[in-house]
Amino acid sequence: RRFYEQLYRKVVSVLKKRVFGNETDFKISASFSIYTWIPELSDTASYELITGDKGSGKTRHLETLGMICRRALSTSNTSIAFFARSIDKHGVVILIDEVRFKPKIEGSKEEEQDLWALIRAGSSRKGCYSRMLGASDEIRNYFVFGPKALATNWNIPEDVEDRCLKVEMYREPGFVPKEVNERTLKILQIMLSVLRLYFLKNFDKIRKLYEENRRELSSKDYDGRFIEIISNVLPFSTLTPEEVKMFQRKKSEVLDLSEAGEVFQIIYDMVSEKANLENINEEIILDFEEAVKRWLEYKMGMNREEIEAKIWPTEKLRHTTKFSIILKNNLGFETFRYSVRDKESVKKQRLIRVDPFCLLYTSPSP
Repeated sequence: RRFYEQLYRKVVSVLKKRVFGNETDFKISASFSIYTWIPELSDTASYELITGDKGSGKTRHLETLGMICRRALSTSNTSIAFFARSIDKHGVVILIDEVRFKPKIEGSKEEEQDLWALIRAGSSRKGCYSRMLGASDEIRNYFVFGPKALATNWNIPEDVEDRCLKVEMYREPGFVPKEVNERTLKILQIMLSVLRLYFLKNFDKIRKLYEENRRELSSKDYDGRFIEIISNVLPFSTLTPEEVKMFQRKKSEVLDLSEAGEVFQIIYDMVSEKANLENINEEIILDFEEAVKRWLEYKMGMNREEIEAKIWPTEKLRHTTKFSIILKNNLGFETFRYSVRDKESVKKQRLIRVDPFCLLYTSPSP
């Protein structure tokens, strides 16, 4: 027990040197990192999702996990086929930065779909990722089970997000990341290897304790998916299930409120550009597409040309849908479609109807 506590503190210490965050985030990442050394413990895999604004340290956090996790492989510039083979043959832990891959054919959605297919298949020990080999009709099945970490500030498919322990990065003025010396990392890797040997030697006994913990969590009426992801890391954590659950829920509520505030500010700015709010007493009509583009510019930290070139159409659609939901459910603004006719065609334009009076007295609510 003393050995494990010392190991746990060392992992947390390495994370704190490299990235800025709160204590609970560090504990979640430390538990996930140690869990990657014992993936045999469960038949379902847990993932870690690292979010945060541009420049908050998502990539650096992912790189730090790469120093600690067992057989970590960064996929920022790697083909999906390559790391499918790597997981199948070597059981690597893939670290996906920005969850973005440039398609081989301009405008193709196949690579994005392949990415999510692999991640979904990897959550179950019995799941496999199927891929056609070249121009032949031969299909190869890859077993891609195992923990994975994703770093992105984009929306990801809901079923994938449900598999993730969430860690949010923040910008902190004055924080300077420190390098971790090679000797410290070597000692850490040796300690983690010793821990793995201990678990494998006592696997049956530890697996029995793991199953008992799962049954105990089930008796407390936790959600089934939450039990699957938390039970993998709980043996390596100083956190209780309730602490993790409350922290994850609070993080989601803060995110929802933050995004509603962003949308509200964009609408407020667009109305202010068209009229003086203090002297106007009639509704204002805004261009929905323009509002979405402004929101994407703010969220992604990119200009419009970069957004068009780098962000997948399906990703834009997810953001557009979310923007629409926030407008209606959080802020109470109505959207409608208006047809504009010219000599050759009819163009449908989506618009937002805004009462300026509401902007002065409305605040976003979660």
